[in-house]
Amino acid sequence: MVLQLLIDMFNLEKNKGKNNKLLNLVANEFGRGSYKLWKNKEFEDLSFAIHRRTKVLISPATLKRIFGKVSTKESYTPQSNTLEALQDFVADTVSEDNKKDHVRLKWILFAIIPLLLVVLWFLVPFNNSTNTIKNGQLSLMKIEGEGPTTAYFNFTVPEYKDTVFLDFGDGSEWFPILKSDQSRSHFYHYPGYFSASLRTRHHVVSDTLKIFVPTKGWQSLTHYFDIDKIERYFPVPLISNTRQGVFHASRRNLSSLGIDSTEIVVVRLDNFKQTNVSGDSFDFKVRFKNGSFWPGVRCFSVHLSIIGTKGKIEHKFSGEGCSHYSYYTLGEKTISGTMDDLSMLSVDLHQWSDISILNDQKCVSVMKGDSLLYTDSYEQSIGNILGCTVLFHGSGSVDYIRLIDKNGNAWFNEEFNEE
Repeated sequence: MVLQLLIDMFNLEKNKGKNNKLLNLVANEFGRGSYKLWKNKEFEDLSFAIHRRTKVLISPATLKRIFGKVSTKESYTPQSNTLEALQDFVADTVSEDNKKDHVRLKWILFAIIPLLLVVLWFLVPFNNSTNTIKNGQLSLMKIEGEGPTTAYFNFTVPEYKDTVFLDFGDGSEWFPILKSDQSRSHFYHYPGYFSASLRTRHHVVSDTLKIFVPTKGWQSLTHYFDIDKIERYFPVPLISNTRQGVFHASRRNLSSLGIDSTEIVVVRLDNFKQTNVSGDSFDFKVRFKNGSFWPGVRCFSVHLSIIGTKGKIEHKFSGEGCSHYSYYTLGEKTISGTMDDLSMLSVDLHQWSDISILNDQKCVSVMKGDSLLYTDSYEQSIGNILGCTVLFHGSGSVDYIRLIDKNGNAWFNEEFNEE
């Protein structure tokens, strides 16, 4: 702890320059040109590349803040594990000169440690409790509603010198809390399974709570793709957007909901409920297409997610020629089109695709019609299934969705029959 304090003191004036140098190293390693010209897709791909190499997931939104693409407070500091992941990402490209500089810094620190320890002995009260992390207490009072949902939290703020935040686990901004605060509610815009915790910028300082936001059957929501505009979610009525057994929210119908149809939007279908169905053995089938014209969308995509209590099975299918943006996640494993050949997940989205995802004891086979696209496996169980999501960039169409457990029982099924 003392050594880390000395390192922080020594580097206080150099951190900004070093962070800028780190960003340039990351950009050079990523190979997409100047990060000042990057768009959302580059940050999504960089997130996958870092996760693949370091096993640390940094969200595209966080990367945008770090690289200055989204305005932040002057006091904003990336978490230490985030910076460490960026450093690990470029570790193999660090020059010998930088390594020598690091060695010289260590020798300098070892030389001045005795002197600084003497100073600290007189200046720092070693019984100062504010330098010690004490676990905070976070509890869930209740959950109100099933899509939409409000969760009510009680908490005790730990004694810590840094600002303490409440992370709701859904990608929203962390909420800074005062030591006098004791409770807080949060509105979860969309269904899912979220991890909430008290944390500082560098540490989680409470137990993690799992927040389950269910639905009443299938529901649809739409929101803008732009990260700065996703605070508003618009409910999409299933009945008025279903014709001849097919769900499709047209641009005209979305406009009637208040959506600006000249902006890129996301349309999602969700169904979340408690089950005892193993996420490691199931047969999931869906028929979709997503080729309708939408302003600003060149690479159309369809995301299929099966969410479990411990993990997820997720695939992103892209239009032909756009497999660079495809990926799949199987439990602890994520494979990205930026690093691997995922052309098998590139399909003609102007035509109907019948996709089957068969999970047989953690061995996953994905088929399009009668053609096998790929087979892969994973090790860590994703637990019991909690829900399914079909998500479009733009507004696609769905004919049916079916999930069958290993005993042949049907779950999360929808034929979109008009009532």
